[in-house]
Amino acid sequence: MFWESADQAQQRLSRTVVMLGDDPVYIDRVEFSDRKDELVAYVKTTADQPRGEAISLEDPRWNNFRKLPALGLINTPTDLFLIERFPARTVKHGYGRENCGVRVYRRDAGRANLWTASPFNIFSFPLNTELKDWYAMASRKEFPSFEQALEIVSEVENRPIAFSPKHYIVKTSSGLIEMYRSKMLIGFIIDDSLLLQRPARCYREELAEVYNIQNIMEA
Repeated sequence: MFWESADQAQQRLSRTVVMLGDDPVYIDRVEFSDRKDELVAYVKTTADQPRGEAISLEDPRWNNFRKLPALGLINTPTDLFLIERFPARTVKHGYGRENCGVRVYRRDAGRANLWTASPFNIFSFPLNTELKDWYAMASRKEFPSFEQALEIVSEVENRPIAFSPKHYIVKTSSGLIEMYRSKMLIGFIIDDSLLLQRPARCYREELAEVYNIQNIMEA
């Protein structure tokens, strides 16, 4: 373990998001159990839960806290979110307000796509009943395939769909389907082919081998 005392465990894990088994969870606080014989994390599943479930820090599902939720894009029925980690001087081991920010995709008419500050913070995702399942899938890097994402966006304008933690596609109001890697426009989908922008040619092998995207052309 990466702590030597109860105070250290509390400082590093309280008010953070970590993985418990295959699911991201919010740790409200760490303290000794009611019997005072072990350290437990109080895990909340909703924001208004008064106390949370006490889970021993020795529980094997924590996997010694080696694994954290994946960062990046999150599909939801209404929005595409982006969780980013930023440099911060903090003792926190998990993700929290001190070291992570949340942005949401917005597109204004006549302007390039925008990632604006979200009304949610990272705690909102494991605590919100409408978001937690979508966040859990993104935390496990479970995304639709490129073909599935393309089928969805082809039907709806300005509805971005991620097919990996870094990649998403969106159909603009002009009918053009754009592909992004993180916040960078890397190409366009034209007649079942991907036209890569010149600065993005280095991603051709990744797109073909990892995401099985065929018919890639270069501008």
